[in-house]
Amino acid sequence: MTECECERIQEKCVQVHYFTEERDKQPKEKYRFSWMLGFSAFTGDLLGVTYGFSTSWPSSIIPKLQSNNTEVNPLSAPITPIETATLAALPLVFNTIGIIALLVTSKISDKIGRKTSLICIAAVISLCYLVLAFAKHISIYFLCLALIGLCDGVITTNLAAYNSEIALDSNRGKVMCFQGLCVPIGNTVAYFAGFTNVKTIACIGIVCPLSFLCLSYFLPESPVFLVSNEARCKKALKRLRGTKDVELEFLTIKKSTDDTRKFTIFDVFKSRASIKSFALSVELFSAEIASGAFLLTAFMAPIFDDARSYVSGNSIGVISGGIQIVFVFVASFLVERLGRKPLLLFSSIFVVLNLFCLGVYFYLINNDILVNGEYGWIPLFFVVFYYMVYSVGLGPIPFTMTCELFSHDLKKIGISAVMIVTNIQVFIVLFSFPLITEAIGVHFCLWLYCLLSIFAFVAIYITIPETKGKSMFEIQDILARHY
Repeated sequence: MTECECERIQEKCVQVHYFTEERDKQPKEKYRFSWMLGFSAFTGDLLGVTYGFSTSWPSSIIPKLQSNNTEVNPLSAPITPIETATLAALPLVFNTIGIIALLVTSKISDKIGRKTSLICIAAVISLCYLVLAFAKHISIYFLCLALIGLCDGVITTNLAAYNSEIALDSNRGKVMCFQGLCVPIGNTVAYFAGFTNVKTIACIGIVCPLSFLCLSYFLPESPVFLVSNEARCKKALKRLRGTKDVELEFLTIKKSTDDTRKFTIFDVFKSRASIKSFALSVELFSAEIASGAFLLTAFMAPIFDDARSYVSGNSIGVISGGIQIVFVFVASFLVERLGRKPLLLFSSIFVVLNLFCLGVYFYLINNDILVNGEYGWIPLFFVVFYYMVYSVGLGPIPFTMTCELFSHDLKKIGISAVMIVTNIQVFIVLFSFPLITEAIGVHFCLWLYCLLSIFAFVAIYITIPETKGKSMFEIQDILARHY
């Protein structure tokens, strides 16, 4: 099976190599980063912002729902610790269910296209936030957040597929990093919203999906999805590339998708290259989870409200979100110059340092060794530094590389399989964190993730290949032969 797979990939590489070479000989201005490509990526990324908003929702909403003040808390009573854990982890459960459902009903998604799928999801999310604005019972919160989690699962896979398919090899890393930029933007918006009331927070959550619905009329569909219809595919390519000379790129796409066989999740585990793609992608996301970013994002306000800092937990969240936006933007330019792997290693080692120092600080606080506010700048300093180094590597690059590691025919299914495993891990983290910290303290949790991040650094150094500047066929060839 391995030899046959290698031969199949090599044959495809030879077929596509000619068209890629010919395309590269064309004048560079024909394949510049066109305004339509930028507009399409930006519009789709509005749903990425929506996803980021939902991941930070607990940090903004939990302190209000825990309040005894009826003017702050719209519920009849403060939520319990188990309700808090459920509120934080429930979207992840249904995110995973959404991805599984997408795999089971993949024919529907393949028939209606990436664009139409995203439009449907945006409409459902908008309705959910509208209901949440007037919700008076915790069960309504659970129901709406479950639906939002389902929608987030579809956003995760379809938006990634759409962005990677509209981009060129030369700017794919930049486009995917910009998608990674959306999550911290959404986080920051959620932290800002935390300064308002519950109804306003929900209304703010409607803005991005509604904006996407308004702008989606002008979006071209993915050329890869349209490849069976030559006229529509070429029309989409002309709009995306800003040139009428798209014949060579159309042939490249057609050659890369000429296998019309229907794929299932089991196909991910039938070849050496796809198994390696899956394993390396899971490894990358596990490294991101080990960095502690998901728990810090979800519980920013509750954690740092008790840290005796100069500023509140929500303020720290806003500052950290701003830092992420700036440095993910920086990463989008560095990723095509320095490469993926160097940025991952740089990010990992400094995340270890930050987690250790934050753990020490919380240990001193919890044991009353620091009893006044003279060192209140410490958590702010280390959180800012943490998000600086996280945002240039472990933040945007795992998703970028996952979209690169899978071939076109297995991309959507492969990403879905990876996200199922990732969401299970994140669910365990978010559900257990409030219970563990209540039992043994925040500092032990931070040190645990520090240790896990050390293992992640070693694993990245040993196993992760560099994909900078390589076509998807070259990457598949490398995985099949050398990894």
